[in-house]
Order: sequence, then C-alpha cells, then structure tokens
Amino acid sequence: MGHAVKLRCRMRTGAALVSVVGLIAWAWVASGCRRTQGSGGDGGATAQSAPTERLPDKAAGEEVIALFGGLRQGDVIAGYTVEQIGAVRGDGGVPVRLSREGATMRLVVTLAPEGEDPRPPARTDRYAVYYESGHDGVSAREQDCQRAAEELAERIRAQEGTVPVPAGMKAPRKVGQPS
Repeated sequence: MGHAVKLRCRMRTGAALVSVVGLIAWAWVASGCRRTQGSGGDGGATAQSAPTERLPDKAAGEEVIALFGGLRQGDVIAGYTVEQIGAVRGDGGVPVRLSREGATMRLVVTLAPEGEDPRPPARTDRYAVYYESGHDGVSAREQDCQRAAEELAERIRAQEGTVPVPAGMKAPRKVGQPS
C-alpha cells in the first residue's frame, strides 16, 4: 500500500513538472523571441539590441525603396519573399518583413551605431541591419536571418553613397542607455 502512494505522488509531481515546462515553452514562443546578433563575443543571439517596434501600417516611402536598391514587396532575399517594407518608425528603424513556407523574420535597418553596441549582424559604412524572428509565425532559422541581413546590406551598400538618409532614420540606443 505504501508503494502505491509513493508511485501516485511521483506521477503527480512528474505531471506538474511537465505542465510547468510546457507553460514556459508556450510563453517563450508566444513572446516572439526577438533575435539580433549579440555583442557578447560568442556570436549568439540575444534579446538586446535593435529597435523592436511593431510594423506600422504605413508603407515605405520612395527614399527607403531607393536606399534598398528598388526592393519591393514580392521580391526575394536569401530565399525569403518580401512581405512588407515599412516606413521609418518612431525609433528610427525601417522594418522589412520576410517569409518562406510559414517561417518569418523581420529585418530592421537603422543608421549604424557608433562602435559596436548594439552590434549589428550586417552593416555598411552608414547603415546597420538587425534581425528579429518569429513575430508572425514560426521563427526563421538564425543562419537564414543572418544571410538575409547580409544580402540587404549588400543592396544598401550599392546605394548609400548616392541616396540621402531617409527622414527620421537614426541609430539604435546603446544597450542600457536611457530613452
């Protein structure tokens, strides 16, 4: 009889542990896990860094399109389709939403920060390209996000000497810097 009570107690504890782990996993996925290249030297993704405002309803203006080398909705970067290019946001970033087979990512282009804090995954002389994944569905693989950031940076690099900086665009705040 004592053995049955111990077994029942272990089963309840195990079920509770599985429930807690499941709840934590659900909360992490539901939060959208923002990814950007970390500055910790290990090359891993961190939650710190690029601006994280949601995409505005307003589409990008012609100055942003020109800076991105004519990139438009429906074009492909790193095997992902451009779903939306947003206007410059209040935080100074320009969001670009990409998707492929349910996997999504968002690139955010800003003016390059002074130094490397926050460190962008891709940059040009004047601009930085960050990425966030998982906001609108299954997260894109980190290596795909990196490749897409690099491809967008190549397009920008080809234009940055001839196209003016879009109005309102600015560098991200340094990690820990007040707003």
